[in-house]
This record gives sequence, C-alpha cells and structure tokens, in this order.
Amino acid sequence: MRWIFDVEGCFYTCVCPENLRFGYAKNLLRHGAKDWWKFITKDYSPMEKSTVTWEQIVEKFREE
Repeated sequence: MRWIFDVEGCFYTCVCPENLRFGYAKNLLRHGAKDWWKFITKDYSPMEKSTVTWEQIVEKFREE
C-alpha cells in the first residue's frame, strides 16, 4: 500500500493528468510487480491495455 501512496504523491506533485497516471505508474513497477502486471494483462488486447486506468491498477493491486 505504501507504493500506491508514494505514486499518488508523485501525481499530486507533478500535476499528472488522469489520462497519463497509469502509464506513469506502470513504469514505476519493479521486479516481481512488473512480472505480476504482465501476468495479469497477458490476455488483454492492445486496446484493453491502452485503456487501463490508475483506479483499475489500484483495485488489482489491493486484491493481491
């Protein structure tokens, strides 16, 4: 949960627009978290991957 808090702090500091938040956060995933996200989205089409929102990644993260 600390990661979510830290990333949201960056969004606030950088005045990151909603439509760019997921792409930014995805680039902050490291090691096992990056592998986890690849597994979660392995069956997503390119269109589905391009429309994922920050709220969706937070929901998936909290489910884990």
